[in-house]
Amino acid sequence: MRALTENSEETRMRVTREDVTRREVICFYAAYDCRKKKRSPPPDIDTWPWHDPDGLDQRLCESGLKKGILAAYLTWRLVKFSVADFLECAIVNQVFPRLPQALSQLVCAANWLSGCLTVRPIGGG
Repeated sequence: MRALTENSEETRMRVTREDVTRREVICFYAAYDCRKKKRSPPPDIDTWPWHDPDGLDQRLCESGLKKGILAAYLTWRLVKFSVADFLECAIVNQVFPRLPQALSQLVCAANWLSGCLTVRPIGGG
């Protein structure tokens, strides 16, 4: 698997915005996760300690949100991924035990496996 770095000629990922703040990332995540779980976002999110990663982790946890990485970084980059970038990503090995972790390799394995399957009509002959 190739590394996605700024200096790599193979990089297809494009940075569309620099300096996305920790607050923007966490507020977006909180709104998304709460909408997904059919809950209201934390009403006091504007008063969270945005300068303190540990305090943010505590507030995320108290609000039923995932803590850790989001609070760890002061700034982020907004990027666009191509399909090729996505296919270079890996998944945890528990999803498909004994198969490759790179999505591109899984897609190839799925195509190969689907060609090996035999479909038999039900009640036919």
